[in-house]
Amino acid sequence: LYADITPFADDSVVFASDLLRQAGVAVTPGPDFDRTHGHRFVRFSLAGPHADMVEGMERVARFLAERA
Repeated sequence: LYADITPFADDSVVFASDLLRQAGVAVTPGPDFDRTHGHRFVRFSLAGPHADMVEGMERVARFLAERA
């Protein structure tokens, strides 16, 4: 999933770092895929046991709620 994070941040590298540090969820910052517009996006890889994916998305939801 390649997600636009501009409603929450303007720097995907900082966003990814904060998400990992605060919520324990790793994503890949967009500049790894697009040097021009990648600062607006992060890539989620949804692979693993279903329960782990549910937990990860719940953590992301809490993280985003705190930024809204």
